[in-house]
Amino acid sequence: MKIYENRVCKSTFKCQDLKTFNRENLNKSYNEMFLKNLFDKNEKEVVHRDKENNILIKIRRD
Repeated sequence: MKIYENRVCKSTFKCQDLKTFNRENLNKSYNEMFLKNLFDKNEKEVVHRDKENNILIKIRRD
């Protein structure tokens, strides 16, 4: 998965704007830049828990 300023690409042939990605994969209430901001954090491990929408995102970097 690649995250750009204005889109997320799950594969070489499938890209979506950030708002559409959130609506289809997370929740429409998420800010358009949510995923990009999460991945831009300069931390070894990032954890986002959203119990209301039953979403858990874990990012681990080597």
